[in-house]
Amino acid sequence: MFFPESPDFLTELLGISKSTWLLGKREEGVGGNSADHRYLSRLNSSDAIETSRERFKNLIRRILQPHLGMGETACLDHLKGRDADIRECRDSAWQLLALATQFDRAYPRTTNVVKQFEIASLQIAQDFASSRSDDAIGALERLPWANTETVQWYLSECRRAPSHAVAARFPVQLLSLLVLLIAVGEEQPKTEGDRPGFLPPMIASRDPLTGELSALRYWFDFVQESSGLPSLDAVFKIMLADSGADDETRIRQGRKYRKGSEVPSVDRLQIMTKNIRKASSGKDLSECYIIGILACFLQKAFLQNKSVAQSFSRFDPMAPFNDWNVLIKLNIDSMLPPGGSQGGSLAQF
Repeated sequence: MFFPESPDFLTELLGISKSTWLLGKREEGVGGNSADHRYLSRLNSSDAIETSRERFKNLIRRILQPHLGMGETACLDHLKGRDADIRECRDSAWQLLALATQFDRAYPRTTNVVKQFEIASLQIAQDFASSRSDDAIGALERLPWANTETVQWYLSECRRAPSHAVAARFPVQLLSLLVLLIAVGEEQPKTEGDRPGFLPPMIASRDPLTGELSALRYWFDFVQESSGLPSLDAVFKIMLADSGADDETRIRQGRKYRKGSEVPSVDRLQIMTKNIRKASSGKDLSECYIIGILACFLQKAFLQNKSVAQSFSRFDPMAPFNDWNVLIKLNIDSMLPPGGSQGGSLAQF
């Protein structure tokens, strides 16, 4: 309930297909991947299917090879001795994503936290559905970030009408993903000379006139600084070189993106990133795309928050982003189970 049921939360918000993201574009015919697309779309859905272990492992190999550029031997090594993990993936789209993208190996402790989030969130959802709202609310009150404005608002809505638990859940699910981003940062190895993270200033970026989130403002400013271009208009003209009839049109569109009133699609973002990297050879723009994806996600999440606020007038669409200042003060490391363990303070939920 407080955690998204599947990564579809991310892909749908970004306007992309989970199967296309993991398997590449759908290709029909002999040697194509259309069967894998159909199979993946049915997994972890209400349309439960029976499947063999080998069929499932073959799907994961088909994801690993194009998505991470892994050869057959590397794929087999990644899956060796992991039958228990593979079985778990059949019931959890999050665990499938972690296994198929090697996130579980890069961030094993955060992966365990995701498992605990899933279990706790499912139990809360079942309690609400079974008219045990007091139990569900009690579990939400024990979240380590329960003192945030977002969770307190959500609790008040659930107390007012338990039926609001589903309709009002987007902001608390977004907040749980922000907690996970902090957990990932805590688990990353630190080395002397590391550059400061880009996430805190991105979440802190605000439109100077409205005070609303302006994650894309941060991204465009980052691109200008990294590319060495003299102005944002110069950035817009290059990034949108294939869009619009003239430079004025491109600049106007770029300013709309930077303001956050419009959010580029993932396909458009890929083209924009490719254009700026091509024009800025010799400059370090290696993180341009991933930072852009995150900026688009945050900006679209804010726009979704505004939609929630239309139904729940007491909700502030900026609340989850303002709550970041509370989240970063949490002892996130204490919530991460020891490596390989299923323990940790999240077990109390």
